Amino acid sequence: LPILVDLHSNLEGVAIDLPKPFTKPESSKVPFSALFGIHEDYTDVWVNYGRLMNTHVRLVDDELQKGAVQFGTKKAKLPSKDRLTLAGELSYLDYDEWYDYLDALATEDEDEDEDDSSWQRPLKMLDDSSLRVEQLVFSGYQWGVTDFLIYNHETFWRGTIDNPAVSGLVQLPFSLMDPTLATSASVISLQMGRMHFPDSEEEEGAEPELSELSPRGLPPVEIQIESLKVGDTDLGSWLVNLEPLEQGMRINSINANLGETWITGEGRWIQPVVDGPSVTQVDLAISGKDIGKAFAGLLGDPMLSSRESSGKATLSWPGGPHDFYMSTADGDIELKIVKGRLYETDAPAIGKLWSAINLEHLLRRLSGDFGDISKSEIVYDDISSVMQIKNNYLKLEELKMKTPLVSVRANGDLNLATSTVQMDMDVTIPVTPSLILPAALIAGLPGGVVALLMEKILGDQFDKLTTFQYRVTGDVENPTFVEKNQTSNLN
Repeated sequence: LPILVDLHSNLEGVAIDLPKPFTKPESSKVPFSALFGIHEDYTDVWVNYGRLMNTHVRLVDDELQKGAVQFGTKKAKLPSKDRLTLAGELSYLDYDEWYDYLDALATEDEDEDEDDSSWQRPLKMLDDSSLRVEQLVFSGYQWGVTDFLIYNHETFWRGTIDNPAVSGLVQLPFSLMDPTLATSASVISLQMGRMHFPDSEEEEGAEPELSELSPRGLPPVEIQIESLKVGDTDLGSWLVNLEPLEQGMRINSINANLGETWITGEGRWIQPVVDGPSVTQVDLAISGKDIGKAFAGLLGDPMLSSRESSGKATLSWPGGPHDFYMSTADGDIELKIVKGRLYETDAPAIGKLWSAINLEHLLRRLSGDFGDISKSEIVYDDISSVMQIKNNYLKLEELKMKTPLVSVRANGDLNLATSTVQMDMDVTIPVTPSLILPAALIAGLPGGVVALLMEKILGDQFDKLTTFQYRVTGDVENPTFVEKNQTSNLN
């Protein structure tokens, strides 16, 4: 017969510094019991901690052989195989708090020169677990009710996560805990149906808070996301693969689909100095058809339509790929968009740049009030731009826009923090000394028809142009246009 030892206490006078909901101040009372069944070859231990949790584990030579942890009031059932199972419902779990707590335990084990930390051993045994968390907190955000399924595959865990924001299949290798356990199967894999993150709550003028995740020592990473959103920003679907470098990770491939726009590329996520800051660098190619669908997802407003679009970008920013903020990004962007319409927009500052290049407004200033001009859109032949992002400024090194009647060249700066613009703009329009073509022509006629009409009306002065030069300043929603001068090539 086993030797039985039965302990009971209300834990008054005992403080427990585990993360919430297991934390307990010294003055409070929580019913606690522990029953030890000591056999010749093993010891069974039953533990109850209030209504939060009860466990049944079996120890052999003071090492865990198998065990069950049941959250809630249902009784834990010892598994038949040598494994550790989690089940039931947990009212609250803060990932960051538990990470810091376990990291501190690991540090203590390192200081004591342990071969295998006390918290790693049971985690390696974790298997066949089904857990619901009523309130999951991750990176400071509350994710609501979250269901987990976890299965053990000897050198990695594979399981599912499902909540209103995130749903998919996750694989995490044991080598995340101990690099010596790395195998050919040591890959972080995320196959997500959706990842819908809340907007970051940045205070105006405040530096974005970057994650502390280091790229050094990570195994290969494979990410597939069918639907990625941040707040109301729809970022489409993504495929990303990373592999280890000496100082971090090489981003082998980036493939994203945003509406009818495709982004491909590669890059690096490196940490030049151990325990120092990391930086992400990417080289991207942009191609597709209607880029307005991508703008609609990114900015909440299509801004324009296009028949074709192409471009490239070289960008870098502090932190990991997941730490991208316009306010900290540096780099160059080139974009060419062909055949489409410009729309009025309520998009954020970078989208409202089109408000500062408002052709309808300019044509009214140049030629009076043409009531036939569309109040919501204007056609264009092509738009090309060379831009630089640095220190929360979007610098337009060159922007060109051609419509059937008007050509625009612009350069200047857009302050992304204050949504203000300082820009020089040249507007070139074909005229005669006494005639400016009715601006209604640009509201929808095909370019070839417009060109034919212009040739018929202007005859041998078809190529004669007048350029109006403007200084554009102020808020992008209501910029001020100051005419600098006018030049003409007319005889």
